[in-house]
Amino acid sequence: GEIYVLTGLGGNPTLVREAAGELADGYGELLRVDAETNTWTSVADIAGYEAEANPDGGAIDSNPYSLLIVDDGFMVVDAGMNAVVHVTAEGEISTVATFPAQMVDAPPFLELPEGTQIPMESVPTGIAVGPDGAYYVSELTGFPFELGAARVWRLDDANDDGDAMDEGEMTVAYSGFTNLVDLAFASDGDLYVLSIAKEGLLAAEDPENPAGFTSALIHVGEDGTQTEVMSEGLVAAPGLEIGPDDAIYVANFGVMPGMGEVIKITMTTE
Repeated sequence: GEIYVLTGLGGNPTLVREAAGELADGYGELLRVDAETNTWTSVADIAGYEAEANPDGGAIDSNPYSLLIVDDGFMVVDAGMNAVVHVTAEGEISTVATFPAQMVDAPPFLELPEGTQIPMESVPTGIAVGPDGAYYVSELTGFPFELGAARVWRLDDANDDGDAMDEGEMTVAYSGFTNLVDLAFASDGDLYVLSIAKEGLLAAEDPENPAGFTSALIHVGEDGTQTEVMSEGLVAAPGLEIGPDDAIYVANFGVMPGMGEVIKITMTTE
């Protein structure tokens, strides 16, 4: 019955905290919320772990994005860290998995020589436990946000003790998506994923393309077949959950101040 919250932003946590001062209290942390007193306490400093450990070896960047409560603590996906970390109830953090970049063709506007490829970071986002007991992690991808390049990763053991994954324990379960921000399994084992921008985040940044931030809820078959369930009315949708009633709940208008909402989608069969 306790409430736990992640706070994220992105960027180098040391620089963010120096610049924001007291405004950065709680930034990049896993927090326990006391609803009766409207106060919170810190369980673990996820951003601080990135500054200290830098699991993927890249630029220092932390953006805690998704949280999963497990038997022995918490699993946290950090989209800046490109990693999943395990947090014990006592707040001890360890790396479970880091996600590799892909080499993709440089977009034409960079005016690089034809055939040039550049690294595109993974940027993990959502996490869920599948019907097989493994963790599944959705992927946004970084710049240049190539269409169809996002993946769903499978991490072997959902009862992991917090140790880092060995080679071979991480596999790509499904591929061919664009800018995924979350995923969830229904009670029958069906997988649903959420794309924050079905035309890609570069389209979302184009002021001449008002539909660029159109999101999409997608059903994924066991063979990887993608079926778009809903797109109309979904705009910059950043989160997905499936309730005990098997209704699908989607956070909508995620980057529009004052417009955020949660919508309920009920699946029907003919």
